[in-house]
Amino acid sequence: MTGCAAGGTGEKTWCELCHRHLMVGLWQAAAPELQVRVHYLDTFTERAVMMTVGTADFRVRYAEAVSHRESGRQASGRKELPELQGLTAYLGAGKQFRQALRSWTEDALWPELFLEGIKALIQAEYCVAGERGFASEKEYEQFFAEKFAGSCIYYSHPLEFLQPWGVYVGNQVRDGCLFMRLRTSRLHLGERWFVTGTMMDSFHELTLEMALDAGAGTVAAAEAHIIRVPDRVCHQAANAVQGLVGRRLAQEDRRELAVLLGGKTGCTHLVDLAADGAALLGLAGSGR
Repeated sequence: MTGCAAGGTGEKTWCELCHRHLMVGLWQAAAPELQVRVHYLDTFTERAVMMTVGTADFRVRYAEAVSHRESGRQASGRKELPELQGLTAYLGAGKQFRQALRSWTEDALWPELFLEGIKALIQAEYCVAGERGFASEKEYEQFFAEKFAGSCIYYSHPLEFLQPWGVYVGNQVRDGCLFMRLRTSRLHLGERWFVTGTMMDSFHELTLEMALDAGAGTVAAAEAHIIRVPDRVCHQAANAVQGLVGRRLAQEDRRELAVLLGGKTGCTHLVDLAADGAALLGLAGSGR
């Protein structure tokens, strides 16, 4: 087994150790705007994207991408992206963002980073519900529950049986900084392969651990730890990770992983961690 090709030197195709990190922050900018920044690092690459959106409509007013580090080639630096101006950064925007960015790049990672920024905007919408046109906290919570019905185990239950979101986050002070998220994955290749993913943000904290058969990359064992979530019902989603056992992780796309992890009775954040693990296996295999 060879070492890591992170520095771009040597003819190495596998990494014994690989990491993937994603950091997202959302701030109130000059009123009435929000600014979201996504910083991505893996063993081979470092990139960032930024969007400024209108608070009331979530329409993109400014966007840019920055390439800081690219294995084996010169990083390209900062690029303004007028192609994204006017797009609404909300649920269902993935296709539009990918199409808009296609004229600039075929690299699939860039649109995924912008979509992570959209996730942050959706996650923190509660903090600007008044500016978004909702008359009350209850009205917003009802809207969100209907909009995302069946998206996870929490939103597959009637609101009256759940801890209200406002109660859950009521003691937080989200003045200026509306939301922060860190998602990280670690891959270790040895006699057995191990993938560990952790997600911590302003509202959640959970981990996913997987042991894989060396060579084939088939999941031999999986375990989730759900630490900080909106309601106790969310803890039940941890059981669904057994659906990964016997599957070749790197061959599963996100939609397939969502099904394997329970669909509407699962957790979208565990799906993110499983997808990160699959991407990490791909990175290590390519030696990027």
